[in-house]
Amino acid sequence: MVLLCSSLEPRISDANCLRLDQADRTDFQKLLVELTECATDNLQYYEAQSGDTELKFASQFSKLIDLIDGNIRPLSESLFGMARRYDFAGMRANGYRSLLFVTERCCRRLLNVATHVRNGRQSLLFRSGHYQRELKAYISCLDQLHYCLHYAERLPAFSAPGSLFVDESVYTTDPEAKDLMLQAECIAQECFYGRCLGFQFCDSVHATLLAISIGMATFAEDYKNRDRRGLAKWASTLANSSRHLYDHEGRAAAVVNMTRNATVDFCLRFWNSAENPFFQSLPMIMCPSPAVSEVFHIPPTAFQLPRVLPHSPGAFYSQPCCRLCRRSVVSLAALGVPEKCDPLSASAPAGLLL
Repeated sequence: MVLLCSSLEPRISDANCLRLDQADRTDFQKLLVELTECATDNLQYYEAQSGDTELKFASQFSKLIDLIDGNIRPLSESLFGMARRYDFAGMRANGYRSLLFVTERCCRRLLNVATHVRNGRQSLLFRSGHYQRELKAYISCLDQLHYCLHYAERLPAFSAPGSLFVDESVYTTDPEAKDLMLQAECIAQECFYGRCLGFQFCDSVHATLLAISIGMATFAEDYKNRDRRGLAKWASTLANSSRHLYDHEGRAAAVVNMTRNATVDFCLRFWNSAENPFFQSLPMIMCPSPAVSEVFHIPPTAFQLPRVLPHSPGAFYSQPCCRLCRRSVVSLAALGVPEKCDPLSASAPAGLLL
């Protein structure tokens, strides 16, 4: 496995960075337009209907349209304009871009739900209760994200130009900065741990995050009743874990309460639960055994690491604990390194690490 130091990584020019930013901004605005059109179509349909379920759908879609037009669209435009100033050495990555990406993922989830509602609202098998809960959860999530965008837009006023970090002295001298921090603490976190858990990731990660959140919520309730022993404790654990699988709101409340008010002793007990023999043997029972493709021995011989910077002396290790090398001929050839070249030798190019 060949790793390259940061000096060999490709950089993006200012012109290309500006072009990519404009493309991202255009795609996000198209997404908002498509989401607004779909929500407007559903709103017009449900406003013409009568019934409690139809009124709830109409209220939720109306709230979604107002949220997009009044908050998400102008705030995203502002952050897209300022995010480029916080990139490091041509790398299009910083906290503002991450926040915009999370907002974009939430809007795509909402578009998916709104499209399902539009396509199946006249069907006899339409699950109105399910989609109503999904729509409400993602609208609540987008509502809290708009507060995050608002606070992020105000944050550069309290930091140096181009810096993502705020001077700590500002908190004590500027009452507006202190008020901003207090407002940010009031963001409701429950919506991010309920039905919308892991919406910013791919679908394959959802099962893992769900298992972790169920384990956290179950462990939190068992910790409160830690005086129980034996069968009563196992029965309580089984009941709580099965309940948190379907009770999304209760699981989210338990996780948020734990992360906000947990003691040091609770954190130690939770993270040390992985040392339990049952949990250590669980992967061997549930997961297939990996096939061994190659067995090799690593001799404890001394070696010299090459220098990365022109004037650095390098590093010498007398007895390495581990020295794993997987040589890729294609990668080395692409870098102009001969196939028989030892990356640890003095003739290897600077910046080539193993």
